[in-house]
Amino acid sequence: METFKANYTKIEKPENTSSEDFKVQEIIEELRDPLSKIIEQVLEKIKQGKYGLIIGDDASGRIPTIILSRFMNKVSNHLNTAKPKVGFFTGSSGLTSKQIESKKEAIKESVDKSDVDLGDDNEVLVVTDTVATGASVAPIFQALKEMGVNTEVATIGIDNGSGVFADTPLKQKANVERILGVKIYHGQEGTPDVFYKDKGKLSGVEKNPEDLHAHVYKPEPEMVIAARKYAEELADELFAEFKDRL
Repeated sequence: METFKANYTKIEKPENTSSEDFKVQEIIEELRDPLSKIIEQVLEKIKQGKYGLIIGDDASGRIPTIILSRFMNKVSNHLNTAKPKVGFFTGSSGLTSKQIESKKEAIKESVDKSDVDLGDDNEVLVVTDTVATGASVAPIFQALKEMGVNTEVATIGIDNGSGVFADTPLKQKANVERILGVKIYHGQEGTPDVFYKDKGKLSGVEKNPEDLHAHVYKPEPEMVIAARKYAEELADELFAEFKDRL
């Protein structure tokens, strides 16, 4: 699998920073380039306030969702537009058809009971770490589609299963878009290896795909706290990078 390592600029460990804290900083830093590329693709919609709701695919999409939602909130503050609501549903890989149908109904009920305004032209952006077959996030946007809500996907990486699904990740992405009828924005081909290995420790939650929401996961709370800190810092830096284009 291709990774972001080829494009990754190693950062130096600051003084008075623990090795564990620095490790988290490096992991979050790996998301800078792919998230910047995703923002490039959706910036006009963000400026127009098109996304009324951001849904993170738990657990792997939680950190990218935190970064993107904070970026959007800062844009909204800058342009005096409505801020998007943020929610999380668990990924659904490995579920049976019956379980998927049950989960879709639970998603629709949850969204319907919320105070999210999805009328007029408002859309939903589903955020995840990797799209290969789309199975993990499919129930989310299928449920919203059945509710008449336009939904798009932002993913850190796209994957072709080492050639099993298609010749290249881009061809597999096109297959998923065609089969599932959803627009996918991606930041890179492949997923950052370090982020993939440590995502459970960083997100602070773990999932059972049958459940609608993830559960608190606290084996290393220091890593979770550090991840949130560096995620917010990255969002602020990305906002500074794009501010002149707002």
